Amino acid sequence: MKIDEQLLEEIKNYLNVYHNEDDLLIKSLAEMSIEYIKDYTALTNEEIQAKINSLKVAIMLICNDAYDNRGQTTLQHKQNLLLTSILNLHSKNYL
Repeated sequence: MKIDEQLLEEIKNYLNVYHNEDDLLIKSLAEMSIEYIKDYTALTNEEIQAKINSLKVAIMLICNDAYDNRGQTTLQHKQNLLLTSILNLHSKNYL
């Protein structure tokens, strides 16, 4: 699924990024976020596109975590309850 300019700007605003130097990185993170959502929920690209408004926060949360923690390792394995709740609502993986 391609990241359009509107979604990119929304993600950048969420990340408090007000320059264009990281646009390629943020687009890559957004695409990675959508792949994560697809793997977690078993939704198709078309289903994600149809539900983009309800999944947008999940995309932003994943991007935020990846953007803030790039190049670092963390010892904390805390689960984001908001992200988990959003993805569970859309999950078709019942195992």
